Amino acid sequence: NGAAAVEQIEAASGVKVKVINGIREAQLIFEAVRSSVLIDPGPALVADLGGGSLELAVGDRAGLVYATSLHLGVGRLTAELARSDPPSSKERARMWRRVDEQLADVLDEVLASGPRQLIVSSGTFSALVRATVALRDGVVPPVVNQLTVTDKELDALAELVFSLSALDRARLPGIDAKRAELLPAGMVVMQA
Repeated sequence: NGAAAVEQIEAASGVKVKVINGIREAQLIFEAVRSSVLIDPGPALVADLGGGSLELAVGDRAGLVYATSLHLGVGRLTAELARSDPPSSKERARMWRRVDEQLADVLDEVLASGPRQLIVSSGTFSALVRATVALRDGVVPPVVNQLTVTDKELDALAELVFSLSALDRARLPGIDAKRAELLPAGMVVMQA
């Protein structure tokens, strides 16, 4: 209902709305990350996970070298592939297949750009990083800029995310209740 939403916004605010495509979104996200996060070592793969899409961009302090957008948003994955809470092992496997299939289409180009670190942005990814750090350090970090977590630390959080209901996930330190339902899909994308 994008066109209807644009019409309503323009009618209510008097402001002309310009809708951008996923590639432009990835470019803008990269510029925002580049201005607020130290990319060292570079280049970095920047991943921004929204409700409907995943934007990927590779670049360094000098600029962007690759950008794409995939239909791998947490809202989309959850609505299409998760029927139980927590998602069953079959549902998680379907999520993994979907994510792997779409990432396979861009993986060669991403790897050819030579990323040496992964920088994530978005509410869901930030919640997963906050929760990972809280489990590791015992304190919920007030900000996530420049925080580093390892894949092993994420794996420990994944065990919890995949075993708890949304109600129980919302009780994890660092998790905003409105994101709890989307965390399993977010974790699949993060790990992939």
